[in-house]
Amino acid sequence: MKISKRQLRRIIREEKSRLLSEQPISGAQADQMAAAQKAANDVKKQADMMAELDSIASAIEEIAAGMYGMSGPGTVDGAEGDEMAQDLELQTQRLTDFHQTMENYFIAITPE
Repeated sequence: MKISKRQLRRIIREEKSRLLSEQPISGAQADQMAAAQKAANDVKKQADMMAELDSIASAIEEIAAGMYGMSGPGTVDGAEGDEMAQDLELQTQRLTDFHQTMENYFIAITPE
């Protein structure tokens, strides 16, 4: 069976690729890969925390917006509803401030 130069080059290229992909990595490379993976996991965790905190603040804002002038069967009267809404807005502001503090912290600790 004859093999053309082109076929031989392709076979050599495929074998070279296969051999290179099977080579074990060095300890330093493994450490670098582990550090990169840990950093990526940390960033994802931080992003998830920020998203959850933002979601909580948004939900509280929606509740507060629906409480103004609250009155009717089984509800508190208008004045009490307004007071509850103000309390919720205060808590929302606290969450917003905390969110900003966390965001600044994560920016400060993230290597460039």
